[in-house]
Amino acid sequence: MSRLCRVAGCCSPTSSRYSIYCSSHKARLRRHGAVDQKAITKGDLKPYLRLVQDRIQKNEASSLWTQLNARWSALAD
Repeated sequence: MSRLCRVAGCCSPTSSRYSIYCSSHKARLRRHGAVDQKAITKGDLKPYLRLVQDRIQKNEASSLWTQLNARWSALAD
């Protein structure tokens, strides 16, 4: 007898007989840490990116941007 996924509203069979989630919810849990977490897309971030770019253009002469770029480079390294 196959068991059903434990997520509310999901009627898919579990990925194995020892698992409590179907394969898609198991992958979401692995990727995002929660079975109900959705991925963030570029479209979701687009308005915020525009706000940041506008702020940078308004304050181009600020010394803060060089400090932030240096910290970002150090973090990326």
